[in-house]
Amino acid sequence: YQSVVDALALRDAGKSAVEIKEVLEAEKLESSIYITLETLKYLKKGGRITPAAAAIGTVLNLKPVLQIQGEKLDAYAKVRGKKQAKRAMLKA
Repeated sequence: YQSVVDALALRDAGKSAVEIKEVLEAEKLESSIYITLETLKYLKKGGRITPAAAAIGTVLNLKPVLQIQGEKLDAYAKVRGKKQAKRAMLKA
């Protein structure tokens, strides 16, 4: 959504389509997206966490908050419960 707002502002400032594309491409690599997962099942299946870590995380209701920056996926935080996961994403 923010990219669309930025593109419209650049258009209103008189920038060409090529210039707008260059600015948006540069912003893409600098911006971050934060997500959380409902279950650890897919992290376990993908080999990102061990089955033991998935079992413990499920019992403790741990929710990972992941950060996507550019083309890279990293762990940002580990919190207990959905509410804390939402707070962590909003705080970032």
